[in-house]
Amino acid sequence: TNYTVDNKPVRLSKYKGKVVIVDFWASWCGPCKAAFPHVQELARKYKKQGVVVLASGTSDKRADFEKFVNENIDKYPDMIWSHDREERSENRVSASLYHVSGIPTQFIIDRKGTVVDTVVGYTPGDPRLEAALAKAGIKVPEEVLTKADEAREKRGS
Repeated sequence: TNYTVDNKPVRLSKYKGKVVIVDFWASWCGPCKAAFPHVQELARKYKKQGVVVLASGTSDKRADFEKFVNENIDKYPDMIWSHDREERSENRVSASLYHVSGIPTQFIIDRKGTVVDTVVGYTPGDPRLEAALAKAGIKVPEEVLTKADEAREKRGS
């Protein structure tokens, strides 16, 4: 369980039946912040297909999380912002349950609750997150899948 700026609980189980992107980020993480416009775009674009983005603040102090969200929430209205009270502790969700070693890291979870893909890092124009949604049953443009395949070939992965 993470908590919103208003201290309301956010639980992944509430979103069963949806396709969920769990986006681990921190206010001090440049690539995380650079990815937010793209993540917001996908949240808006695929909302009608049942996609939900849980922007899960990790490895961050509560005050820094609140400051960032309060200053930026209007830019990213389709993302659900929450914070892990364990902050940098090894008990934080990103470390203890997801074994995240770097951020941003995004887990794409299908309607049945299965992690179907993980996207680590971000560069502008990166098609991996949108292509990962296809693995969860979301209809994405064919050119996105082609672009993602080309990006994987370049990376050798």
